[in-house]
Amino acid sequence: MTEEILYKRRSSIACLADALDLMNNNIATILRKCWPYMLATALLSAAIVTAMINIFAGKPLMINGIVTAAASVAAIVAYSLFYGKIISGLSGDSFIDTSKRIAMFMLIMIAVTVVFIALVYGIGYALGVVAINHLSILKHINIIVTILSILVSVAFIVVLIPFVYVGMKYFYGNTTVRKFCKEYKTGMHYFFYILGTSLLLLFVIAIIGTIVGLPITILFNAAISSSASTMIGDPSDLPSNFSTLTFAVAFVVSLIYALISIWELLVARYIYGSIEKRKEMQSQADKVE
Repeated sequence: MTEEILYKRRSSIACLADALDLMNNNIATILRKCWPYMLATALLSAAIVTAMINIFAGKPLMINGIVTAAASVAAIVAYSLFYGKIISGLSGDSFIDTSKRIAMFMLIMIAVTVVFIALVYGIGYALGVVAINHLSILKHINIIVTILSILVSVAFIVVLIPFVYVGMKYFYGNTTVRKFCKEYKTGMHYFFYILGTSLLLLFVIAIIGTIVGLPITILFNAAISSSASTMIGDPSDLPSNFSTLTFAVAFVVSLIYALISIWELLVARYIYGSIEKRKEMQSQADKVE
């Protein structure tokens, strides 16, 4: 694949623009080499979405829960191969090694997320205990919960932002898991640059995602409406082929999201390249001084 120089100081907007140019200039090559993995990610994502909507529609929890769990595990493998094919094509590194690193990083991110979820439940439990022992707190419970939710959400974002740099450097094989703490400090040093670029990217993705995901939203609302009707004794108003329709729609939407995720990956790649160049320039400036 042809590309612009990776290790180059870029602004946030330049990262987004260069990533889009790189994707557009190589889209035929990307689709030709990555279509099996892209297809797998779309099928698995569609299965997850369908199973989750089925749960909200009041269909068997156990079967759909198993499908969601199994497809989620398989999706980690599929996305690792999908992104590994793209990154290895740009870096010239081994496809298998790159995919393994991406899978490992995904598992680490899942672990970090689980820790934060456990923290949220822990705070909720502690708050409940305090509220029981001090009933006067109950009158302020909504404000307290809102403030704690905001603080935890901000903390979660702060923790995740430097991993944009750490992850991409790891994908390129230029660091190891043991050096994550050192690389994380570098990512934190460029926190606001990564944050600004990420927010700009998320703003664009949110607009596109809202439009693309509208059919899923409609199906989701229909499932909830049907479930509410059956709870009060009314028959379900969903068609017999609702699950098939949901899967078909989710598959098409997932394909589009897979294409969008390529752009997200390339933006993260240019963030990494820009930070490496900034580090080099800073090192040269320090030597001059």
